[in-house]
Amino acid sequence: MVATCEKMRYVLLLISIIFCLELDAQVNNFTKPEWQVLRTHIGESSIVGLGEINHGYENINLTKSIVLNFLTNKLDFKNVIFESSFSECIISFLQKNSFQNRFQHFVYPFWNTSSVRNAIEPIYNKEKEDNKIRLLGCDIQEDCRFLKLSEYLIKEKLIVENLNKLSECDSILSLYIGVNRSKNGNLNATEFTILNQNYNLILQEMQLQKKLVVEKQKLVLRCIQNRKWLCEYLTISNINKRMKFRDSLMADNIIWLVDEIIKNEKTIIWAASLHVAKKKNKNDKAEWMGEFLTSKFTNNYYTISIQKGKSQTSKFLENDFKIKYQSDNERFNTLIYLTTLEKIKSIEW
Repeated sequence: MVATCEKMRYVLLLISIIFCLELDAQVNNFTKPEWQVLRTHIGESSIVGLGEINHGYENINLTKSIVLNFLTNKLDFKNVIFESSFSECIISFLQKNSFQNRFQHFVYPFWNTSSVRNAIEPIYNKEKEDNKIRLLGCDIQEDCRFLKLSEYLIKEKLIVENLNKLSECDSILSLYIGVNRSKNGNLNATEFTILNQNYNLILQEMQLQKKLVVEKQKLVLRCIQNRKWLCEYLTISNINKRMKFRDSLMADNIIWLVDEIIKNEKTIIWAASLHVAKKKNKNDKAEWMGEFLTSKFTNNYYTISIQKGKSQTSKFLENDFKIKYQSDNERFNTLIYLTTLEKIKSIEW
């Protein structure tokens, strides 16, 4: 009798597992007609800007994760570039950090949630399988983890002659972006001159370095160039000028990655809607990241923005959100509307 009960429990467990797997497949197979409409709208676009109206909302993260899964599973997108530190991601890749370590320390806290982690992990796994970087960042900004670049250069003995210069740079930057930063203003002219001159010497030494294969050397050189841009960014006091300077360089990083590293593969850009938005008029001067990308990629650049709101002309893509398609001269090709926004609890950050 006991054996029979155990067998029954085992059978019920198997039925339960199969049901859950089938339910999961139904959720993720994208069979609703509107997904096919979205596929048609995206067409042959090789770059998709996936924006959000505001950071820090879990149902925005979940919605973007679902769209990302659609792009990777159904449209063969292979790479994702986050609005997160360019250098942090490169060094983590070169150090072969685990997914948990890589993801937790790379993305900004408001994206460090289970829905995003689950969506991104297959890209990381593909990266490991191919030994080719696929999880990337474009931001010149860095935080207290900026020391990881120096630690890597020292550990791998890539910088020897200019070790003192590297240490001097770290000491100055720690006053502005380190854990124990003591200054809230901008780099002064003397500090910037020292940093710029030192990084030029470090860059020159790295260019002569023969220890790394060409592809990895290109990535490290670009990290040092990003550090130079960061120093210039920290000298700018006008907020508007600072933001536009940052956006122009995030765009520059994306273009460089596409041209030099990713090459002919489809790529998703995960960022705020402000950054991914296209030009409304092709003759307008580019000032923001998406506007530069519009100029570079023209018809290959498709934009989606997740927003709060309602629209009578929108259609259900999933039960909890609607989708609306716009004309090509709008800043977003597609809008996805959420009725409400669910703020991420601080414990999840």
